Amino acid sequence: MAWLSVLLIRLVGALGSFVLTAVIGRSLGMSYLGAFTSALVAVQLISAVVCLGTQISLVRYSALDGGEGVPVSSTTFLWIACGIALLIFSLLIGFSSVATAIIPEELETKLQHSLLPSIFYAGPFISITMISAGYFRGIGRPKWSAATDIGAIALLSSALYLAYGVTGYSSARSLELERIYVMASIMVAIAAILLWPRPTRETLLSMSWSNVKFVIRRSIIYLFNNLFTLAGQSGLFVLAAFVIPDSVIGGTRAAERIALLSTFALTSLNFVASRQITLRSSTSDSSSLMRLSRACSLLTTAAYLPILGACLLAGEDLLELFGEGAMQFQVPLMIIISGYFFNAITGPVGLVLSLSGREKVMLRINVTSFIIGVICLFTLFLIAPGAALAYSIAISIATRNALALMAVRNHFGFWCLPNIRAWKHSVEILRRL
Repeated sequence: MAWLSVLLIRLVGALGSFVLTAVIGRSLGMSYLGAFTSALVAVQLISAVVCLGTQISLVRYSALDGGEGVPVSSTTFLWIACGIALLIFSLLIGFSSVATAIIPEELETKLQHSLLPSIFYAGPFISITMISAGYFRGIGRPKWSAATDIGAIALLSSALYLAYGVTGYSSARSLELERIYVMASIMVAIAAILLWPRPTRETLLSMSWSNVKFVIRRSIIYLFNNLFTLAGQSGLFVLAAFVIPDSVIGGTRAAERIALLSTFALTSLNFVASRQITLRSSTSDSSSLMRLSRACSLLTTAAYLPILGACLLAGEDLLELFGEGAMQFQVPLMIIISGYFFNAITGPVGLVLSLSGREKVMLRINVTSFIIGVICLFTLFLIAPGAALAYSIAISIATRNALALMAVRNHFGFWCLPNIRAWKHSVEILRRL
């Protein structure tokens, strides 16, 4: 049962992110946690843009691997994607050097304080990690994918950070944390590259301009999809920095870290089931896709309920792990965990649409949910500034999953919801993955 191994790996990764956030909150305070969160989200968004969506398109086209309508092999697709990311990052570095030389010194100092620029050195390595995870998912290596994704970076960062023994707040110590995160990104990226297939002569010859254009054309839609998916959740933290104090952003981030533990089953199944969803959606018979999707929904719902119970019974105790300043964010915690209910019960709806050739439908859904989230953020800020960010995140998540659920129903003729009566059959399906 590959999914069980991946589930354990993803759980460890989720706990790593949880520990990293908790340690930052306790040792460096809520304000620094808010600034670190904004900077980290920004660099992840930039890394996703630099990949041009190849980290998602690799899942689909590596599964098809040179099949009908796919002129490139999965290995060629991987190396082209990596080359594109490194080229764009080189251009960005050149542009940032020019921009730094012409902006006023006062503005440069302000940006360095608010955006923590040292963490942006992790960008190229995060991009490589994203591309690698997509490739491994597509070729049916979910364990490799789970072990070399962003969660692994957070896990390694928290381990290095704890080993370094950073305690108390100071600008020097916070800078050390940023360097540790960059170091962890480099280490995970190197581990991923070592698992790549080595380029053969045939691979190098197939890297023609026509194949590069094919990769870009098929990936660009996934770029916008991924961008708006990230913006609909993490991107709201960046926008919130314009109207909400860092301490509130940091506390909400702590609450979100706890709520995110409820999604580890879904993200684990995404690693395992991506290839099967791609292959089953390419046939005219949607019954096998329906059974797989409903089995995934049942597992994600079952995994969500214990986390919900822990938040209801011991939410304040969990928040206390992030420091005394986080204990007042119990209401945002309950708001966000409620939004993730829709994420759990609908299971892999987003994946079904994205990997079945309905990526444009998913893009419209992501844009709609992001816009709704932004409107809620800047509207509710006037009414409830302490909970506005939490409400916007929950509403954006609920909107995206509800619309995706209806889209799957329209395109495939089934509701992607857990079938409790057929739970034994669902377990058997998951066991075979």
